[in-house]
Amino acid sequence: MTESLVDKNGNIIPNGSLISWNVWDNDDCKMWTFVGIVKDYTQLEGVFHSKLQQVIYLGGGIDFGSAIGTVMDFDEVRDEADNNDPEDAGITVLGKASDVPNVLKKEFGI
Repeated sequence: MTESLVDKNGNIIPNGSLISWNVWDNDDCKMWTFVGIVKDYTQLEGVFHSKLQQVIYLGGGIDFGSAIGTVMDFDEVRDEADNNDPEDAGITVLGKASDVPNVLKKEFGI
């Protein structure tokens, strides 16, 4: 089990957070901004507590949507987020996973 993810300011990112982080693509010489949802069950109590720590990838790269839903471990996200110039490094909390349906409703009128 790794430690919980922390944002650019050093704050622990809560379970269920919607996050973004930058990833440098050496092949295309381009910076991508990835988006994902944090599932950190080490923060939960009782029967909901477990060692599960992962980020569900929601998109942002050149994968054309084919990688959406990919499960990433915290170390992979942390490494990608930190492997950038200082101004582009780190993880940003955008909101909560529960914000995603509202964004989709607003965007697509559903």
